[in-house]
Amino acid sequence: MDDGDQKIPEKVELDNPFFKPFDNPHFRISGVNDGKPVFAGNLGDQEVELPLSGIARELRIEEGSEEETMFKSIEKALRYVTMLRIGDPMPAELLTGRASWAFEDRHIENARQRVTMQLVCSVSGREDAVNDPAVPDGMPESSEIEIDDLDAFEQAAKKLGLSSREQVVTKIEELAYELAYIEALRELYLQIFTLQKKLQMIYAEYKNQVSTKIVIESNIRLIKVPLKSMASDFEMVDRQTVDILSVLKNLDVEKAHICKQRDELHCRLMVWREILKSWDSVRPGVFPPNLMELMQELYRFMAPRFMPIDEWVLLLQDLNMPKKSTAMTW
Repeated sequence: MDDGDQKIPEKVELDNPFFKPFDNPHFRISGVNDGKPVFAGNLGDQEVELPLSGIARELRIEEGSEEETMFKSIEKALRYVTMLRIGDPMPAELLTGRASWAFEDRHIENARQRVTMQLVCSVSGREDAVNDPAVPDGMPESSEIEIDDLDAFEQAAKKLGLSSREQVVTKIEELAYELAYIEALRELYLQIFTLQKKLQMIYAEYKNQVSTKIVIESNIRLIKVPLKSMASDFEMVDRQTVDILSVLKNLDVEKAHICKQRDELHCRLMVWREILKSWDSVRPGVFPPNLMELMQELYRFMAPRFMPIDEWVLLLQDLNMPKKSTAMTW
């Protein structure tokens, strides 16, 4: 796949001797350097984290050179993967437009159920039967549909100008495959929603402890921002398939839209994985001894992303929570 006039390299290749002295050399998005793409590695006992822009400047990488193309490709690739090492392949999103990650069987089953019910409802004239497009539970049971699936597919074939219901099934499967990625991302989004509930539960427990209360309140306020924004994004994807016959009629165009939304949502959700994993042990009535450390870590994660920078700096000072870094940066 070309990026404008530049061809995306198939893998990370950098022969510059600058990178040779480092142990564990890799590229990632910095957690301590304002979310910038960085090169990281070890020099002796010291972890080094260097922004790609700074390396390019110091190495005097020429505009339009293969090295510049590689640096730009690495920067784009880090929107889709958490880490790249020298020799790693570039993510499929850049090379082919496909996803570099996989969904599970339950995700494609949810997607298939969703689009099948939308088709049946649409052909039967009961578009309102899909109560909540955001969750599979919002779908009506098949017994509630006044027209059976086979008849619906045959009628859909006529409306779409297709010769058989099997062709409709094929289109449904193609669409469900793309939407399965959205279902997998929706599941991750719901884990953030669960984290919000955990924060509210913890607040109820610690609301009388002033120092603790400040951190909890800050996290509760911050987590509302991504939840609201991504809820809108999922709603947009769901509404895109409401007119299911139109979607199937223009399937290639609609699939391209879904893939773009998939990549944008994945970029925003991927960074939450480690945070969510660290909160797995927090359950109703089960508060681990490192609860305040988890709270502060969550705050450090969310503040630079969802809070105006001036508020973030002031609150860090108030809470005596300096930005944590063991890395030498440049």
